Amino acid sequence: MNKPTLYLTYDGLTDPLGQSQVLPYLLGLSKKGWNISVVSFEKKDRFENGKKAVSAICKQNNIEWHPQRYHKNPPVLSTLKDISQMRKTVSRIVKLHQPKIIHCRSYLPMLVALPFQKRGIKVIFDMRGLWADERVDGNIWKIKNPLFNSIFKYFKRKEKKFFHKADAIVSLTKAAIPFIKQHNPKGEITLIPTAVDLNLFDPIKIKEDDKVKLKNKLGISNEYILGYSGSLGTWYLLKEMLVFYSALLKQNSFAKFLILSQDDPKELVEFAQRSSIPLDNIIIKKVDRTAMPLYLSIMDASVFFIQPKFSKIASSPTKLGELMAMGIPIICNDGVGDVKEIVEKYKAGIVLSKFDENEFKNAVTLVLKGDYFERDIMMKGAYEYYDLKLGVEKYDAIYTRLTNLNPSTSSGNHTSEV
Repeated sequence: MNKPTLYLTYDGLTDPLGQSQVLPYLLGLSKKGWNISVVSFEKKDRFENGKKAVSAICKQNNIEWHPQRYHKNPPVLSTLKDISQMRKTVSRIVKLHQPKIIHCRSYLPMLVALPFQKRGIKVIFDMRGLWADERVDGNIWKIKNPLFNSIFKYFKRKEKKFFHKADAIVSLTKAAIPFIKQHNPKGEITLIPTAVDLNLFDPIKIKEDDKVKLKNKLGISNEYILGYSGSLGTWYLLKEMLVFYSALLKQNSFAKFLILSQDDPKELVEFAQRSSIPLDNIIIKKVDRTAMPLYLSIMDASVFFIQPKFSKIASSPTKLGELMAMGIPIICNDGVGDVKEIVEKYKAGIVLSKFDENEFKNAVTLVLKGDYFERDIMMKGAYEYYDLKLGVEKYDAIYTRLTNLNPSTSSGNHTSEV
């Protein structure tokens, strides 16, 4: 069966996010028989370092990759240039392969793809979060600036159209579905949280000798290890996490803080110095995806605090599923997607309602006591909620339904699938 599809993402396949949340899905869908073309926008340095590996993966899995150059500057104009390039590339691929579906990862691809519905192509709005609101909440678009205020209002108008016109909508969280239904009460909304490759994040595959060697390499013996993995900026409350670590040090002066991130740690180091947190106790490492499970496995617990803004109702932190899969207990905060519900349901750790000294002190006491989580239940939760295979099955079901629709079927009138 000829099943051509087109996947659009403004993220790069050579980005960490592309490696964890785009490529694995595409590989799974390719194995289901879908002929996939993918358009992505690649950062120069990452593309140069990762092009060979990603090209080989795509070639081995019959995926046609069309990488484009991502432009960051000047602001706004560079994005307009990339949108124009995306539109040209999509037009060429549509003419060449005549895809039945265009799968849009977030808002900018949706902006490009929606006009192609007029050619009978089905469009999936895989929203990945409330993008325009995130730009404002994260202070990326300063709303007092007339230009950014206009851009925000433009995308909020488009957002309503995306919800109304999409042939299928994918949400990362249950928490965002009531908001979506305000604009499309009859539309199909499929819940697909950020997925975890459980073949990679499998603690059974980690050898004790390798854990010992890694600890020796990092200068760790029997100290308690608090961990963090991921980005250091915008949404993640770095200062609050360091304050929590400081509270941990008051009860366990030998505790280490292991931070795994590709980002510049300058701000982290400066705050630690201002707060008299000993830098010798903080270990910062850049770790590639394949090595991440081993590094996570030596953590006694992991912390992540995220700004609990409105836009975060639609966010599903990838790290939560990875930590649960590895059996690493979590200290996090409320007000972010379905995090509280999942952590409490699967007894995966502690959810804080506020950031203050007493809250941190009580949490640290529970953490060091060690009976605030149940490893078997949290690992079971990773399989029930975050398994990549489940995500692939759900996307496959959407693709199958859309390609089996009678062309006269109107979009936006399908039964909700949550």
